[in-house]
Amino acid sequence: MFDWGRPLDRAEPFITAPWGRHTAHRRLQRMLRGGEITLRCDLARPLAGLPTAMIYRASVPHSPREATGNALARMKQVRSCVSVSGPHNLTVIVWLHGLAAVDPFEALLADRFPDLEVRDRTAVLHSVKHMDRLLDLQGRATGRVPFAPPPS
Repeated sequence: MFDWGRPLDRAEPFITAPWGRHTAHRRLQRMLRGGEITLRCDLARPLAGLPTAMIYRASVPHSPREATGNALARMKQVRSCVSVSGPHNLTVIVWLHGLAAVDPFEALLADRFPDLEVRDRTAVLHSVKHMDRLLDLQGRATGRVPFAPPPS
């Protein structure tokens, strides 16, 4: 369990910035209060009522790409929004309440982001692994496959 009374104690080994712990804490708190970042946790999607994940490969013209990506990343359904190279320059992963929620979500995208063109979509109905965790049919972790660096 994370001790919110000492929020950076567990993160301390991972802080590589040239400033101290208190400065890092102050900056993190400012970013959280200002809405620059939000904290999310992983959970068993099906047990949370979010059985469907969608992976969108989309295109956005260069000038509105950063603003579009930032706005997409702030949507509650969006778990990841990444700018990538190539003809589909944004990859967006969303969690939805089911396949019936796909069309309304895509209509929302079309309405809110007129410059965004969805070029490809993939429905993920079940994940057998997420990060380094093996998952059962309900999305609960049942085992672990540790990350390994690629062979040199």
